[in-house]
Amino acid sequence: MAMEWRHLETAERAFAATGDIEKLHFILHVKKIPSQAGQAAELALYAGKTAKEAEGILLGARPPLTHRAIDLNVRLFHWQRALELALEAGDEHVNVVLFHRRRYVNGRGERESDEAFSKYAQDDERVVLDDDGVAALSEQWIDEEARAHGGGERRQQPQRSAVQGEDEGEDRYSK
Repeated sequence: MAMEWRHLETAERAFAATGDIEKLHFILHVKKIPSQAGQAAELALYAGKTAKEAEGILLGARPPLTHRAIDLNVRLFHWQRALELALEAGDEHVNVVLFHRRRYVNGRGERESDEAFSKYAQDDERVVLDDDGVAALSEQWIDEEARAHGGGERRQQPQRSAVQGEDEGEDRYSK
């Protein structure tokens, strides 16, 4: 019930108390998202809504959370939709999608078989990103999201949460 009503603090305590570590980690992930729309989209997926519904929440935000919509589609392996959104958003987003797609295809030990991805990947003017480049862009977009939707810089997490032990910052479930 706490999840349905978006009471994340209550859900965090409940999952910690019951030892449901996977759900607890999910709640901690959601709490780090600086916008209500971003949190709502993650919770919508958790509640069984479709990817299109979650994407609609993200793109319906003002300003739209395009980077989160792209990330959602990448995480769900909806590559065509991720590329479509990235093409509308600009080169940096396209480069990030190409990076994730290349990592996915290489991880499977395959060659790119999708014509659209082959076309963009062979573009000589494309910036080839690495892990650090993708992380930097992601941080930039999250900071922009926090300013636009969260009322300032990215929200800082409280010093202690339901999963922390007595020692400063120690996670009692990682022992």
